[in-house]
Amino acid sequence: MKKLISLLLVLLLSMGAFLSCSEKPGDEPDAQNTAAATPDDQPAAEEADEEPEVFAANIPDGTNLDGYGFRILVYNEASSVWRDADFFAEELSGDVLNDAVYRRKLAVEDGLNVDIVTCPEDAYCYTPMYNSVQSADNAYDAGFVGLQDSFSLAEKQMLHDLNMIEDFEIHAPWWDQNCVEQLSVNRRNYQITGDISILYRKSIRVLYYNKALGANYQLESPYRMVDEKTWTVDRLIDLCSAVSEDLDGNGTYDANDRYGLVYSGDTARIAFIASGVSYATKDENDLPVLTFFTEKTVSVWDKYADLLLNPQISANCSKNPWEYEKMFLADQGLFCCMELHHVEGLREMDHDFGILPLPMFDETQDDYHVMVNFGPAAACLIPVTNTELQRTAWVLDALGAEGKNTLTPAYYESYLKGKTTRDEESRASLEIIFNSVLYDVGACFDWGDITHLPRELLDSDSRDIASAYQKKEKIVLKAMERSMKSFTETAP
Repeated sequence: MKKLISLLLVLLLSMGAFLSCSEKPGDEPDAQNTAAATPDDQPAAEEADEEPEVFAANIPDGTNLDGYGFRILVYNEASSVWRDADFFAEELSGDVLNDAVYRRKLAVEDGLNVDIVTCPEDAYCYTPMYNSVQSADNAYDAGFVGLQDSFSLAEKQMLHDLNMIEDFEIHAPWWDQNCVEQLSVNRRNYQITGDISILYRKSIRVLYYNKALGANYQLESPYRMVDEKTWTVDRLIDLCSAVSEDLDGNGTYDANDRYGLVYSGDTARIAFIASGVSYATKDENDLPVLTFFTEKTVSVWDKYADLLLNPQISANCSKNPWEYEKMFLADQGLFCCMELHHVEGLREMDHDFGILPLPMFDETQDDYHVMVNFGPAAACLIPVTNTELQRTAWVLDALGAEGKNTLTPAYYESYLKGKTTRDEESRASLEIIFNSVLYDVGACFDWGDITHLPRELLDSDSRDIASAYQKKEKIVLKAMERSMKSFTETAP
């Protein structure tokens, strides 16, 4: 209850306040940067009578951008799935998230005398950004582009290194420091995530859990396992095996039956990361090293193959023309592996559901590993055609700081209230999920389609990951070598 009160206080406080354009009276110069390292941390539980921290960008007093139209490339709000959730709010409506979006935009516009102009496009925004830089039309001051596509733009020297922008506060608490650390290459950062946007958080892949089925089958609570760090792949398989049933009695498991897990092919790609396997890590020079294939990789696939390749306990809805969200809604799956944005479609579910992180591989794993969907997850970036970098830094930091004051708390609040997560177990699970987000640099580059390998194994019903990797390794290494040249043979 204290945490809910704290979140509401953050939202209410931000309704009438804009981030200060300099230090707050009485604060030390760096007081605004003393929060936890990553913006994914939920606001700390505070006593109801304590004032929540207000974040402010370090912008000189009296800064006036003279009504400049600051153009941001964003996902189209009208898109069916991956659409902007950060800027489109025409008026106050009473919806917590809508009103936070509206107030954040209005606060930044009024505080800096700037006009935030959204430029919506479809398909992760790669093509419009590429075309703009290629033609040097300077159509955008900044943009949001899917993570994998953002690396393609960086390889083509189309983006500014954020570290080289003097006024950009890259280490401020409203920027995700896991992203800064894990996605830098040769100590350069060309894209960033954080409180400026909730879209990348909505791409986090989780396990939805049908609580009613769990209760009907008298299953051990997976929430307890998560809390006790015993939530492993083996335990997931045990629970899935307990509920699978040939409901129509035709002797064949098909779209009319019940499964332990219903999922899409992307689940396998994320399962490796959740199990502690990295597509790539970085060396002492901050350069990626291909580390995907190890003995542990084989062990992880052996274990997951027992689940994902068993048609009697799991349903691969990418291989079959089935809709996993509809099957989960119809109580045909104990678990369903989907992104967080699917929660909007589950609000009308008859039975209660919960949200869990994907399991650890075994109990020796250090912690839960949560990954965004590296295709649609939107990162903020600045094209090289933009030469007004001080102004750009001020606007982006202002949006980020005010996002930490209003947008992020509202997003958490919208998930912490109502039917989505009505119990403390689910709230605690969401906190673990948001605090466990990491970024795999190899998955974001996706050299030689390395992240497609798990799905190819699923589609071919193959357990032989060693042979599949051997066929792909040379292609991956060659693509990796080519892409690294742009980061090592060009001036920062």
